[in-house]
Amino acid sequence: MDTLLIAGIDTVAGSNIANALSNSYNVIGLSFTTPVSFAGSETELCPGDSEAEISACLQNINPNWILYCGPAACSSWEVEPAQLRNPALVEDAKLWAAAAKKAGCRFTAISSDAIFTGPWMFHTEESRCYCSSPEAQNLLKMEKAISTACPNATIVRTHVFGWTPEKMNSQSIDQVLQKLEAGEEFPGTSYSSPILGAQLADILVKLEERKLNGTFHIGSAERCNPQQFAAHVALEFGLTAPGAESLGAISTRPAGFGQGETSLQCTKLRKVLGIGLPLVSDGIRLLAIEREKQAATYPGFYSAKAA
Repeated sequence: MDTLLIAGIDTVAGSNIANALSNSYNVIGLSFTTPVSFAGSETELCPGDSEAEISACLQNINPNWILYCGPAACSSWEVEPAQLRNPALVEDAKLWAAAAKKAGCRFTAISSDAIFTGPWMFHTEESRCYCSSPEAQNLLKMEKAISTACPNATIVRTHVFGWTPEKMNSQSIDQVLQKLEAGEEFPGTSYSSPILGAQLADILVKLEERKLNGTFHIGSAERCNPQQFAAHVALEFGLTAPGAESLGAISTRPAGFGQGETSLQCTKLRKVLGIGLPLVSDGIRLLAIEREKQAATYPGFYSAKAA
């Protein structure tokens, strides 16, 4: 069984992908900020900020494949902007990519759909309709640094949703559920093509099996805004749908990181792998089914998740 090292298992992307692939890979997870629970034990923190320390870590683990889930792996609807503006975003990713090349293992990095903005929908990999925000520009620098340090790297632009890692503050689906139960409203202007972490994991494996590199867009087959996403969640989890946000007259395009049109065109992926892509509602339905199974097996599961 190949060893998959996930750097950033304390992210929604890293945690959900780790759980999805734990039966097909020997998954080892390292946390960037907070040790989390995985496979019955607490994860260790990633090594320090030098290539030598990262290389020593890789020599000890000897992974076949590294999945890098840094701050860019967070949903653009929830991310902390300061993390994406930090120059360390670029430097840390470069160090990991360089160490992976030195170790001779495959390297996949998760980037964000929010490097893009409108007016066009469903951006291709060749699109140059980049967002001018400092966060998006720093992400582009990160992608370039990864490709330079490790030319055979795979960079995946996406927008992941799933359960919050244990011991972390509520994010993603957990946060949406809490807001729905509290009767809160959701923004209706920013559009993306979110994909469930487990569904993303299956596609990443197909890319890895083919040893494909370069930049790929991986998203759902439809676009939605946070209000529409929350309405899907409400329907599948038996909650009251959120009220529509009053937008008024819109005369200018939304500005700011992740505030515009960030939906991804995935034609390249479909052609290369010969696969279709799921709907947003498909992923949310899978989470609702999982919740029901867990609640039946472990009474109190849902209330514990939402706490």
